[in-house]
Amino acid sequence: MSRRALEWLASRTPAAPDALRRAMERQLGRGGEEADLVAVLGGSGCRALERAVAHPARERDTALALLAADALLTYACEAAADVENVAAALEHVLNGVSDVGR
Repeated sequence: MSRRALEWLASRTPAAPDALRRAMERQLGRGGEEADLVAVLGGSGCRALERAVAHPARERDTALALLAADALLTYACEAAADVENVAAALEHVLNGVSDVGR
């Protein structure tokens, strides 16, 4: 689990609702400890999206996975704005999204 990503998420205002925050934290817990915040958030968002795509039932868990994917990918883009090569960081996030479901 990426402590840096968890701390970064905790610093966002306004804070995400509790259920969404927990869903995002679960996705972050499924990844490894990476130094690249954009990669951690983007990878976690893609894993959440994979989960939602793999279980398209109309259930709360699937909806929450989709919301977590959206939030994590949005946060990945926000984090990308703070790196030196913004275009490359955003391209990395978009490439991950385009690979979902392949």
